Order: sequence, then structure tokens, then C-alpha cells
Amino acid sequence: MTDNETEKCEHCDSEPVAEVVFLGWMEQTPASLCDDCVGELQECEYSGTLHEPDANMHELDDETLVCTEVRENVCSTCEWSNELCITENMLVMGDGDRVSRNHMDDTAVCYETGDRWHCDDMIYDENHGEWFHLDFAPVQSERWYRRFSHILCEKYTKYPVRNFVGIEFEAEGGDTIGQDEWTREYIAEAKDDGSLCDGTEYTTHPLRGDDIANVIDEMCERLWNNDFSLGANIGWHFHYEAQKFGRKAQKNIWTAVEKFQDAFTNTGPGWDYFNEMIRGYAEAWGSQYREWAGAWAKTQAQYPYNEHYRRYRPRRSSSPRAFVNFTPMRRNNGRRIEIRMYQPCSVLRKCKNYAALGEDYKAFIRFWDELIRKAAYRFNDLQFPDGMDEFATQFSAPTRGWLMSKIPTNTHNGE
Repeated sequence: MTDNETEKCEHCDSEPVAEVVFLGWMEQTPASLCDDCVGELQECEYSGTLHEPDANMHELDDETLVCTEVRENVCSTCEWSNELCITENMLVMGDGDRVSRNHMDDTAVCYETGDRWHCDDMIYDENHGEWFHLDFAPVQSERWYRRFSHILCEKYTKYPVRNFVGIEFEAEGGDTIGQDEWTREYIAEAKDDGSLCDGTEYTTHPLRGDDIANVIDEMCERLWNNDFSLGANIGWHFHYEAQKFGRKAQKNIWTAVEKFQDAFTNTGPGWDYFNEMIRGYAEAWGSQYREWAGAWAKTQAQYPYNEHYRRYRPRRSSSPRAFVNFTPMRRNNGRRIEIRMYQPCSVLRKCKNYAALGEDYKAFIRFWDELIRKAAYRFNDLQFPDGMDEFATQFSAPTRGWLMSKIPTNTHNGE
């Protein structure tokens, strides 16, 4: 180049060089660029380094955009939410899992060992005023824990659900339900929960058939007799055993839940019952999760959900707080689908008493049992029309009647 020639930009080769910049992080490469091309570069918000316009950038749990070098060298994936985080900022659990600080409220530190665990694995001991891991809880703690085991009921005269269901009853205040012959048989766990204010979560063994109905009735009566309240913090969850579902059934169930969400979010008559159940601890499926899981469920991919997760871990997959939580489906054994949708207070506002609440909850679980089984085995027959009256016709007479009862009376028959 002669003294009279102006150096041209390395990128566009037309404009004169305005600045020499260094691209990359650990191995920086100098580049002579014009003003316009410098303006098109991407900046890593963690390292402050510049990168080519077409370089892959990655969003962290706090929405910070970082370059691939930062992702590969200083970041890790949250074991609970699959969010990308700066490793040194993450919470380390007692089992070695690293999780995003966004889940701080779902964890506690064991007073005995100093390890951090999910609140579901912890007990808050009133006498000590401290949290303890279940394995290190003081004997005098008011809560208890036993291993979960299936209760083999063979009676279905009151309640035809043949699949195993484990139920979590949350309640606040009240007198603690003590251990007796009934609780020793049916309740596996009683513990504090981080989402509750002075509350307790009572979790059953996996139940089926009439035992489900009997336990719901008994727990509602005990919660009433012990002056427990069921306010806005309270959510009742149940786990639906899914070990028997193969790849095709899993895909069908996932797709049916997605279609069901689209149906009830249209806010037509009758759907408001389900809409009212959506909240922070039972959130709707987000677009990113739907897109990620849809790449498995809506294709000919010949592997189950847990294998899709292992192969293609998303930046942000389904939250454990989703109204239908598929996270437990990632297990090889003990696969379950968690339904987190039920909020008792929204039902109590209308039915006014705990006995009627129990009847509604039994119908709610029966509805999900029928929906999941139909999705798994008769997916092509399952429809999701806009109207609740049309949707309800696909279910058994008791479930159909329950769904129809959710339609305001002044909207029946086109009035």
C-alpha cells in the first residue's frame, strides 16, 4: 500500500479503517474495522469483549448475554431449571447439584451439616428454630418422614382411578396433625414447606382406587377439625405414576397437555375454573419449553422424554413449578407426572366448606386420570374444542357432569 492509499476495513473492504479492535476473549484476534462494522459487533456482557456479528451469544439466568468462550469456561447449567449461570455464583446442593440463585427461596441450609438442600428434603424444627435435612432432623421434631411405598388397594367401587397417585396436601396454621394409626398407614411425610407461612405439607404414600377418595375425605376433615387455613399460598399437588408409559404415550400426553393449555387459556365459559389455578407455583408452559419439547413430541424421534433431555438440554426447559411438571419424567425409574394446578382457596370461595372441597378435588384428579389415559392410548380421538360443553362429552358421566358444572348457569343452552 502506498502512502496515498487509505487502509480498508477488513470486514466490508469498502470503508476506511477507523479503529483496531480485538475480537474474542481468551484468544484475542486484532481486526482493523470501519465505524459501521465496529457498530455491528456483539459485546459479551460478562467479559466486556467484542465478537463477530454472527457469533453465537448465550443468555444467562439473569438475562445477561455472554459469548461462547465465557459459556464454556465460566458457566454451568442449573440442574433444576436448565438455566445457564455463572458457576461461581451458583448454589451448591448437598448432593453436588449446582442450581441457579433464582431458586434460593426453594432451599435451606441444614443446621446440623451446613449443606444446602431443597426444602422438600428439609424439616424446620420449632424447638431449635432451624432447618434440618430429613436424615439429621432431631427426634423431637413435630414433623415426620417415612419411605414412600405403594398401598395396594383393590377396591374401585367409589373411585375408579386404577393408577397410583401420590397427593401433597398443604395447609397453614392449625394444630399439627399427630401420628396415629391412620396417618401411619397413609401419610408418608409431614413437613414444613418453603412456600408456606407457618404451614405443613402432608404427603401420602402412592394410592389408587377407593383409597384415594377415602384419604382425601379424611384429610379434608382433619384439616377442618385442626383449624387449618387454605389461603392463596396453598397449592395441592399430586404425582401421577407414569412408569408404564412408553415413548409414543409420553409424546401423546405431552401434546395433549399443550393442547389443553391452549384450550383453557381461551377463557371461554367453563374454562375459567382452570384459568384461576394458574399462578406462580403452577405456571403455564412457556414458549421456549414448548418449542424445545415439541422438537421431540411432534417429530418421529425414536426415544423417550428423558433421552431427549439428555441429548438436547435446553437453555431453559420446563420449570418444576409448571402446572403440569414433566421434570420427574427424566428419571429412568420412578417416572411421574406432577399436576400442580389445584388451588383450594379458589374452589372454597364457591363451595364454602372443606367437605365440598374434597369432592371437587376427587373429581379433579379423576378428570386428569381420564385425560392422561385418553391421551396415552386414544390420542386421535381426543379433541380440544373451544366450548367446555363439547370438550366434556369425551369423558365419563361423572367427569362430564363435573366439567359441565364449571359453566356458569346463564351460559348454558346459548343463553
